[in-house]
Amino acid sequence: MNSISTFEDLDRILQVFKSVSSHHEHLKLSDLGLTRSGRVVSLVNHPSNKKALESAFDSTLNAVAQRVFADRSATVEDACKLISFRRNRREKDSKLGQSVAQRPVRQTEHDRIWQLLEGQKLSYQKEYENLAKMTTTRAIEWQGQAIYWTSTPGHKQAQYGYCSFLNTYLPETWILSENVKSQKVDPKCFFMSNVVARQFEQCFTDKGWPLQLPKAIHLSNICDISCYKLISSYTGSYNSREFIDLFMNNTAYGASFRHFASDFELEPDGLKVREGDILREESFLPDDPSLPERLLTVVVYVRPRQSNPGAGAVVSGVESQHFTGKGHVEARDVVGLVMYH
Repeated sequence: MNSISTFEDLDRILQVFKSVSSHHEHLKLSDLGLTRSGRVVSLVNHPSNKKALESAFDSTLNAVAQRVFADRSATVEDACKLISFRRNRREKDSKLGQSVAQRPVRQTEHDRIWQLLEGQKLSYQKEYENLAKMTTTRAIEWQGQAIYWTSTPGHKQAQYGYCSFLNTYLPETWILSENVKSQKVDPKCFFMSNVVARQFEQCFTDKGWPLQLPKAIHLSNICDISCYKLISSYTGSYNSREFIDLFMNNTAYGASFRHFASDFELEPDGLKVREGDILREESFLPDDPSLPERLLTVVVYVRPRQSNPGAGAVVSGVESQHFTGKGHVEARDVVGLVMYH
């Protein structure tokens, strides 16, 4: 087999495959195999030798780009875009005099966030593999905005149940709008931070903008009675340190937020409660008078973490039994947090 040991080698064989395949647009890395001569082929065209070809390609990806392509559901097009970006970035960094201190602030921040994403893939390698095995991620258009949807394909729902994570990533705002996890999936199989990182990376790949972390994260349309009771009973300012601490330490939403924000080295810097865009009658608790007529959204303003509180910080063991979102998923199929770690 020809030696394939660098991103440039991987890019070369994928580009050759694209040039000779008229149906490569929808193929994923999991659909491909590698011949002894170093040629990428579609597995569907080689049924008798499928396992050997698939194993050879898997071994190559693991050797060259294990963390980058841990998710084999990436399409050939997305893989080539990502390889191209990494090559271009490396070329820029290698220019004479381009030390870290001399790079533009925006590029330096982009590199830092990229390292965070790659570090998460290393720390959560098994969780990323589980997420890739159970779900697919794609962008869908809604009112002119790209929304990233990670969900369980229909043919896997009998095994894993129905998972759906529907979120929006803008340059300065993340909108976490619908996140549900099937009861068939072990809570520790993968975490919210893995989902967000997977979607955020694909958003960057699709749009090509420099990576930057948000200034505000919207926890949309909260449908959790204990969380709503805290909000409705508190008489002071929601933006006070006292309420922020109560929300972060004594609600499932807050505890979940703290975990995944920590993975992105963010911390809360302010909080606002506003009316959401989902009516109670569209939720899984349409007749519960404990909830407002229109569900609430908590906007958490964030900043880069000023200090490292440590992974052992105590978080309340509050759990929710309810799903936030429109009622196309049966409640019994859902581990009820809109967010979870």
